Amino acid sequence: MIHPQPVTPASIDVARAERHLLPNGAALYLLPADEFEVLRVSFVFRAGSAVQQVPFSASTTANLLSEGTRSMTARRIAEQLDFYGSWYDVNLDRDYAYINFAMLSKFAVETLRIAAEILLHPTFPEEELRTYCAKRRQRLEIDRTKVDVEAREAFAAALFGARHPYGTSSPAEAYDRLTRGEVEAFYRRYYTAERCIVVCSGRIGPTERAAVEALRAAARDLKEGLLDTVVTAPIDKETVQSDDFRFTGHTEFFGAEFGGEPMMIMCSDILRVGLVTKHIPVSEISRSITREKIVADLLTLRRSLVEDFGVVEPRIAVMALNPHAGDGGLLGREEEEIIRPAIVEAFSKGVLAFGPFAADGLFAGGGYTRYDGILAMYHDQGLAPFKSLSPDGVNFTAGLPVVRTSPDHGTAYDIAGQDKADAQSMRSAIYAAIDIVEHRRAWTEWSRNPLQRAEREKGGRDISVKDLPQTERED
Repeated sequence: MIHPQPVTPASIDVARAERHLLPNGAALYLLPADEFEVLRVSFVFRAGSAVQQVPFSASTTANLLSEGTRSMTARRIAEQLDFYGSWYDVNLDRDYAYINFAMLSKFAVETLRIAAEILLHPTFPEEELRTYCAKRRQRLEIDRTKVDVEAREAFAAALFGARHPYGTSSPAEAYDRLTRGEVEAFYRRYYTAERCIVVCSGRIGPTERAAVEALRAAARDLKEGLLDTVVTAPIDKETVQSDDFRFTGHTEFFGAEFGGEPMMIMCSDILRVGLVTKHIPVSEISRSITREKIVADLLTLRRSLVEDFGVVEPRIAVMALNPHAGDGGLLGREEEEIIRPAIVEAFSKGVLAFGPFAADGLFAGGGYTRYDGILAMYHDQGLAPFKSLSPDGVNFTAGLPVVRTSPDHGTAYDIAGQDKADAQSMRSAIYAAIDIVEHRRAWTEWSRNPLQRAEREKGGRDISVKDLPQTERED
């Protein structure tokens, strides 16, 4: 019998992955393959069984991630993934936990939103934990009656030693002792950005990379004095991350490029709203609000109102956090312990700040018209009434030496190219940028000669400070 000679290839052509570092510290590897319609994203955590202190906590944590989150039940997660034709899978070895998603490229954004919910906000429901542990114990007891499983565990113990993480085999009844608190502790410790590698393969379009390059070109032209201002279109924050762009959005990018303390101000002809906290879960708002942060934001907002909007001595309303402005502490202590002291301190620094005001009373009664600016405690508290009252509002980045504005809406990929988008917010952003540039030039001239005085624009808002209430509560 003649045996063919083995053929050894001179070289193997293996695609080289693009490595990027995300702003949160996670490493991202891209393997573009435009010939495929499917995109696969794997989140690989250094959270295998070798690092667990409690038996079976590693595998249980990985398998319960999708069994309920803050805003989605396990059933809802499954229905949403099925609706988009996406696939979800979990694998675990001694070193790593692999959380895998596969999706059509056109549904990447929708699927990754579900992935973010699973990875960032799991709740590990007690009922699901007990059901999972009971099933896993039964399965493990059956498996250990098989020769191959018994041999594999014996080999690992002999090779690594019974005390080594690679050689340890826990008794099946350990599943009965595993608690929800132990699972949550394992998740908090090991499911972090620093311990995560993201591998993305499939169709990865060049659109987002072009957007980043255009943004950098605009920044260069601003620095060189070739531009007076930049008006940015909405950007997809999830798809632009790379080694060269480690920012979650325009505001953070321009803050890094030009220095200063950037602050998002939503503005229109009738309303200007700044935010103390931005894109964070509601559960984190209270502990993110500090006296120091409010004072700093009030100083930034006042300076912007003076220099960018031409208000000589702006009056700022500060919104409360709790209903009824806390009702003297009955509905929360943040107003008495944090917000009100911050207002007093800012007032001593020259800021005409008033409040804290109950949100519903301030807007429903038209009280906001008495103020030049409003400082809201969190995203929806400020933006919901703003967008209701100003449908064509503008997002302005204050606190920078350059002027940048943007429409107050997102990318709206779902209606792109269908002639459905309303361009008015973009037009308003352009007009606002021009106005702010002119106001800054005027302020520069005014500040050069202290003898000159600017007069406040009239229009029914020129109310004496003494006539403004220090607090406003719901009846």
